[in-house]
Amino acid sequence: MNSIMPREIEVRPPTPETAWRLANFSPYIRQSGDDIRLKWFMGERKLLDYLAVYIGSGYGVFSVNKQEFNVTENDLIWIPPDTLHWMRGTSDEMHCLYLHFDLLYEPERSNWNSVIPGGMVDLKKYSARMHPPVNDQIISQWQGKIITGSSPNIKSLLRKICYIHKNFPWQRLAQSGLFLQMLEEILIITAEHSGQNNPHAITMQQAMAYLQKHLDKELNVDTMAAGFKMSSSYFRKIFKAAYGISPRTMHRELRIWRAGEMLAYSGLNVSEVADKLGFSNVQNFSRAFKEVTSNCPLSYRNKQLPA
Repeated sequence: MNSIMPREIEVRPPTPETAWRLANFSPYIRQSGDDIRLKWFMGERKLLDYLAVYIGSGYGVFSVNKQEFNVTENDLIWIPPDTLHWMRGTSDEMHCLYLHFDLLYEPERSNWNSVIPGGMVDLKKYSARMHPPVNDQIISQWQGKIITGSSPNIKSLLRKICYIHKNFPWQRLAQSGLFLQMLEEILIITAEHSGQNNPHAITMQQAMAYLQKHLDKELNVDTMAAGFKMSSSYFRKIFKAAYGISPRTMHRELRIWRAGEMLAYSGLNVSEVADKLGFSNVQNFSRAFKEVTSNCPLSYRNKQLPA
């Protein structure tokens, strides 16, 4: 008889709130967008699902549940189902990223999709398609502008979700996983604003801001850690605990997604983008770009540009 037994390893269980989300949330992306808009207006309406809007650049005025507010670069707006809202972009151009999504996937309801125009506020006819309330004390309270000056990581994750949803729509698990990562980032930031953050939350947000500001050169993790008065090994440990990947991998992904923005919107060619982001040559840039996005830079650029 084999007397060898498994060796028990200490596990840090999730909080009750996180445990509930792990057991219940099954994000499902219905529609997405990542585009530059001229002055625009979406009239008053209600939706059957959730809508998240991130302002990449520009400014405007939104109203959610009859509360009017200004929006500008790096604001995140959260609109729950069955909530009255309208949206107006007042700058000459506005970069908008948005997701229509379910938090609770239910095939009979979630696999039906629609575009709801401005002016449609009575959804009684479609009540069976309405996303049900979520039993989450924090998320159920979110509406309107929930973050001002969002973490760069939120924008990066949103761009990834939009890109995969557009180009690889069958990769539903990838979209769901990225959405959950983004949701946790939002929860960390909103907890910080309410004084409930973990000991390293602010440091990690500062680290993300540092990475975002240094995308035009290779990353020196030792120098970065020293700036936060930490050893390199400890800094790597808490960074990976917060974001699931190393600082170097995060920097590489942010760098490539910035390259994607430049290819789509700046008018620069592939060689110019590689040079702007500090790659030693265009071959190294193309190799890194394909590893992160599964596309070569030129192919990606052609997909993003209007026909």
